[in-house]
Amino acid sequence: MHFRSIRKLQVEDWFMLVVFCMYTVLIVFLNICADVSTNLIDPADVENLSPQDIKDRIYGSKCVLVVESAMCFVQWGTKACLLALYFRLTQNLRQAIIVKTAAVYCFTTYVVMISLYYGYWCRPFTAFWDTPTPNIQCATQIHHLVSSNTVVAYPRSNDCYRL
Repeated sequence: MHFRSIRKLQVEDWFMLVVFCMYTVLIVFLNICADVSTNLIDPADVENLSPQDIKDRIYGSKCVLVVESAMCFVQWGTKACLLALYFRLTQNLRQAIIVKTAAVYCFTTYVVMISLYYGYWCRPFTAFWDTPTPNIQCATQIHHLVSSNTVVAYPRSNDCYRL
């Protein structure tokens, strides 16, 4: 290490370690999601599902929920780390107000996105993994994908819609 001691790391370095851990969780669950099915199914196929298929699809839907949560945290966490670094670089300059404004904007958009994702777009919360789901939004998460401008492709899954 450049500083020769882990105790000399700055706040943004520690936070980036947390982001790195969440990134690891994201990659692990993306690989799990590549091999599982979710509650995104054709309504005509619901009657053909066995109890084991339903259990597998519930597990897959919960994995997708973890992936989306981890992805949002990694994206906004990386932004926060960069803003902390920029704040340190512009501490005594006029440009610090721009960094502060961007930090407030970043924090606000993260809170709004997470609030909408967990509290508004899919009610009740258990509908995220209900099979079949009563609300197609809970399975497709179209509002979340459009709002966060994030598209995740599961290469070996047949349960993915393209926007």
